[in-house]
Amino acid sequence: MELAKLILASRKYLYEFDYDHYPENFEVFERVVGPFFDEAESQSAKEVSDAIDSEVLALPKREQKKASEEAKRVLALFFTPAALKRGGSAEEFAKDLCSTWNESHRKNTYSVGNYDTILSGFDSNILGITLRKSDRR
Repeated sequence: MELAKLILASRKYLYEFDYDHYPENFEVFERVVGPFFDEAESQSAKEVSDAIDSEVLALPKREQKKASEEAKRVLALFFTPAALKRGGSAEEFAKDLCSTWNESHRKNTYSVGNYDTILSGFDSNILGITLRKSDRR
């Protein structure tokens, strides 16, 4: 499933996840993921969650825990806010995916949050993730 591969490939955006880089990285992610919403909406949230897990399990054992955590962060910080911004069935799919993910990853859960909430939450713990501190200007 291409969406699962996109989620894992998007982990690179986490390496510059701070107040200064998030808006630009979110915009790029939003442009890239846009065409994939149609694919996502044609499948169940469980199928997408399972496909992400399959992609993680295909990695070397020593990388799997970190990759799963990073996939969750991409879902929480990029995919879900992009879906909420898109609205309609994309928004419903993102909420279903969050619920499905949380059911099968009870120790690695996330919450649904929008772009503005995430941007305002830097230097704090939001959506179950401690965000890196940055110098606010």
